[in-house]
Amino acid sequence: MNISSRQLAAFVSVAQLGSFTRASEKAHMTQSGLSIMIRELEGQLGCRLFDRTTRSVRLTEAGALLLPVAMRATDDLGHVVGEIAKLEVKQQRSLRIGCTPMLAAFFLPIIYQEFRDAHPLFSLQLIDAEAAVIQEQVKAGELDCGLGIFFKPISGIQRSLLFRSRLIYVRASHQPPLGKPLSELPTLHWADLPELPLLKLPQSSPIQQLVEKQLQKCGLNRPVHGQFNHIETVVAMAAAGAGGAVVPAFAWGKCAHYGIEGAFIGEPNVTVDFYLTTARGKLAPESVKELSDVLSAALERVAT
Repeated sequence: MNISSRQLAAFVSVAQLGSFTRASEKAHMTQSGLSIMIRELEGQLGCRLFDRTTRSVRLTEAGALLLPVAMRATDDLGHVVGEIAKLEVKQQRSLRIGCTPMLAAFFLPIIYQEFRDAHPLFSLQLIDAEAAVIQEQVKAGELDCGLGIFFKPISGIQRSLLFRSRLIYVRASHQPPLGKPLSELPTLHWADLPELPLLKLPQSSPIQQLVEKQLQKCGLNRPVHGQFNHIETVVAMAAAGAGGAVVPAFAWGKCAHYGIEGAFIGEPNVTVDFYLTTARGKLAPESVKELSDVLSAALERVAT
């Protein structure tokens, strides 16, 4: 037996209206098509559901037994379909974003403020987690997108470049902080980095790997005076006079807060690429594109 929801809906409509003609008009189908559907239902049940005359259509005893069950079934199905539609709309208006802890303190507040201002009806779910966790959750569909530095392509992940940030050298200021905007920082060549101990990020950090690769290319050997897990800790220790540090330019806002001095590092200019990642082969929500646009514009203002 393979009774369809359309058959039940047609049966309920004929029973309530007492007419095949009016039921077919309500269903926007031909009367013959409706009659065929009812006959198929009767054939599957092995009994007549209506007594038909030229003047009336009446339920048989079997039809009277079926009617309340069919009404509940069609009502329940209609309710569930409506709830699913609401859920789909809710999902389209939500965005689940993951960011690595080292970058989360810089990115997530910008996302929350800039994206919420532009799209106040969206529900944002923001998490900070290790890169491997974010990648797995993006591939599994538990996150709509991830943010981070990914030097190499990742299986199952689509990378979209958000922006590039130059590197800057920072150290404690010997003068009262001037609060210079990022665009007014001077440029310092790699070969001219001060003979100060360097404050490092973890060896696993893509930023640190990039810095050390460039130091080796330039033949520079600076003593290390501490390794720290977060960029802001490195900046704070530099401000305390513990040494100098090479960090992405997006950290300059924190540097200015600590009253630190800095300079872009050039010859060569080295940039850190930041990506937005989504699951390869899956259609990302439209809100991910909107997030990319908002975040790119915001970061171009503060991080390049």
